[in-house]
Formats: sequence, structure tokens, C-alpha cells
Amino acid sequence: MGQPSRCLKRPYRWRKKAFAAINNTAKLGEVFAFRSTIIKQHGEIDASVAWPDKRWPYLPAEEMAWRGASLSSIGTGEHFAGRLDVARKLLIEARAISEAIENWSFTRAIIGMLSAVYVEQGELHQAAALMRQTLAEARQQGDRDDVVHAQIGLMQLSYEWNALEAAEQQAREAFEIGEQLADDEFQAQAALMLAQIDHARGRTATAQQRITALLDQIQLQRALRLRWHARAARAVQARFQLVAGDLAAVQALGRCARTR
Repeated sequence: MGQPSRCLKRPYRWRKKAFAAINNTAKLGEVFAFRSTIIKQHGEIDASVAWPDKRWPYLPAEEMAWRGASLSSIGTGEHFAGRLDVARKLLIEARAISEAIENWSFTRAIIGMLSAVYVEQGELHQAAALMRQTLAEARQQGDRDDVVHAQIGLMQLSYEWNALEAAEQQAREAFEIGEQLADDEFQAQAALMLAQIDHARGRTATAQQRITALLDQIQLQRALRLRWHARAARAVQARFQLVAGDLAAVQALGRCARTR
């Protein structure tokens, strides 16, 4: 995602100066927290977590919403930095705050981040339990975006556990909702999983066709947000070729990747 727009930066600077001038530290803390949230939404994780020293002293205990937002931002940064125990603690606290103020949409987002930490810590069943909770609540609320996020997490765990039927069902639902939402990233992740499931079932040609179609679609769209999915697809394609003993194809794929 791009840089935060100037139209967002200007009111941020104005409010910061105004609240500082009248020594309204509580509102100043809210401004810092809001700024951090906006930066994180633009994908600037390092920048967003550079604000805790500025915002944290100003946020009173009763400002639970902003404290929760700040904790989730810092927790995300700790996760990206590989400090999983710290991230876990912060996200658990952020989740408790979000549940206390009954902000269920934000709670599901935090649970998604927390489940990713559990996966990296090897606590897969704990992560799956959180994802299933999110899925059930998202279905009840009619939040299709969160349904897909949960299904993508669950399909990856199902595949890891060789529960291919469950993984396929989860991937197909994620792909279908991705189509309905016109979300290319959801579709790319689901298509990649379906290719891996085909390969695991011995349907190598079908798996290769899915990968080729996915890469062609990504190349056609040329969207920056899909670059990671293209790299992931090429890695899976190379693994398929290695299993087939086609070393020349793997080398060709490597040369192609280096030129992109």
C-alpha cells in the first residue's frame, strides 16, 4: 500500500499542535494512537510501532479503545520482529480490551493476529481453535471478509495435518467468497492451496495447470499486492518439478524469477 495521503497528515498535525498547546494529554494520546493505526493500515509496520513511547504515556486507563488499538499495533510489530512471546502477551491484552468494549470486528482481527503467533510457536491446535471461533462469529455477523480470513488459516492447518477434504472445502469457500468480494488476494491464496491439494492427490497435471493459470492472472493484473503470492506460486511450482525430477524446469524457473 502507498504512503498515507497528505489530506490525512494535515489534520493529524493540526490536532497534535492544538492538543499539545492546551496540554490535553489524553487527546494527544488518541492522536498518536490514531496516527499509528493509519500507518499500519498502509503496511508501514516499522513506522507504526515507532510511536508507543509517544502515545503510551498519554493514554488514560479509561481510554480502552485507543489502548487496545495501541497494544495491537505494538503486538504486530513485535510479531514481525520475531519476538513472539512479547507479541502474544500484547495481543492477548488487546483482545481482552476489545472484548470488554464489545468491539467484535476488531476482536476478530486481533484473534487473527494472535492465531498467526500461535502457528509460529507451533501451537497449531490452539491456533485452529481461535480460527474456528472467528469463523463461527463471522458467519453469525455476516462478515464475509473475516469468514475468508478464518478459512484461509484453517485450510493451511488442514493441509498440514493431511486433512485434504477439509482443506479443499475451506479453500473452495475462500475462493468463492473472494470472487464475490472481487478480492484477488483471497482468490490467489485459495487457488494456490487447491493446486497443492491436487498435487497431494496425484493430480499433477491439474496442479500445474492451476499454478500456471494463477501466475498468468497475476502477471496480467500487475498488482504490487500480488507479488508475494506470485513468489509463493513459483516456489510451489518448483517443488512440484523437483518431485517430478525435472531439474531443467526448476533451473529455468529460477532464471525467470531472477529477471523479474
